[in-house]
Amino acid sequence: MATDKNNFKISKLHINLFDKLHKLYVDENDVELLRSNFDLDIQEAIDISNSAGAFKFLTEFNTNIDAQSIGFKGKQDFRIAFHLWLQSKDWKGTKRITNLDRLLRKLRSFNREVTYENQLSTLIDKTKGNKNSLKFNNEQIEILKLSFIPDDFENTYKSYLLKCQTNNITPDSS
Repeated sequence: MATDKNNFKISKLHINLFDKLHKLYVDENDVELLRSNFDLDIQEAIDISNSAGAFKFLTEFNTNIDAQSIGFKGKQDFRIAFHLWLQSKDWKGTKRITNLDRLLRKLRSFNREVTYENQLSTLIDKTKGNKNSLKFNNEQIEILKLSFIPDDFENTYKSYLLKCQTNNITPDSS
């Protein structure tokens, strides 16, 4: 039986757990690198790093057993709670992530590809994958091309969020 997202309540215990666990997945060096490479202030660099770190954290917990190990009934409950937690943050790039499952499907498709051309195609092709995959408009596709780092979805995604922010472009579409 599927959990109703509208009636789902995230507990204070899980908010604290997400806050603590998430810190383990954020690379402190990212902040300085983002500041120097993109001329960001400290808060902007932290926000971008946190957004990517949160996504990395989410991808590590991808089975029902993983979710149950931190007190959820299963993966779906974990994802709903994580998404609610993420939306409560004021980090750049997180407000427009409307479907994390779609983003994870895109990540899995990216990781299955062995050539750089196919990896890039997975990110930008509007029709690749199933109907639930994220699809990008032409403006977003150009930014993804400029952000693309072969074999590195996390940094590609981080660079994509940053370039969208810089250009005042909504980073996702469905």
